[in-house]
Amino acid sequence: STARIEDALKIGGPLLRRFVAALPEDWRDPDADVVVSVKRNELAPGWSPAPVGWHIDGTHTADRHPDGRANLRNPGNTVEQILCCCGPAAPTRFLLGEIELPEPPLGSKQGQRWQRELEAAADAGRMQRWNAPIDTLVAFGFGDFHTGATADVRGWRCFIKAMRGRGQLTHGGPVERSPVSWPADQPGLPEDPCGIFPDVLP
Repeated sequence: STARIEDALKIGGPLLRRFVAALPEDWRDPDADVVVSVKRNELAPGWSPAPVGWHIDGTHTADRHPDGRANLRNPGNTVEQILCCCGPAAPTRFLLGEIELPEPPLGSKQGQRWQRELEAAADAGRMQRWNAPIDTLVAFGFGDFHTGATADVRGWRCFIKAMRGRGQLTHGGPVERSPVSWPADQPGLPEDPCGIFPDVLP
């Protein structure tokens, strides 16, 4: 769920309260245009808390090309973000370093081509894959490629993120659990993907 800080604290638990308390003071100002988002998943090895792929957050707030695609070269207003990933199952992964990516022609999609180029840059050592430390606040912004890693162990993952400058909310109420993605070659779907762990975060 996504909510203003004061509303989130009314329904959030100890993890959210500790996260908010650790935010910079100017982020906790009621007039700072800050919202927080909380997602929790229970994962098994090979599962991911989201579709795995390098992406940039905040593109919905970017200025647009005539075809409606986000103008990533000149995005206009952008969103500042601070995240914290609790639990060892699937840490958020970033790409560190600089890369120049081609601007696709109007009307085309850059996603798959960029995935290949980003992975090639990381494999060649021109960029570095970096897992955000567990239970640690990490600040990032527009242009920082990141993804949800695939889980290596069974367990909970709670992802908390503060966004400053977003300006609007897409969902105002709490969500009990977030969706998960599991390997496409797995035979069938788990009968109860959200029932294999205790319904309590450590």
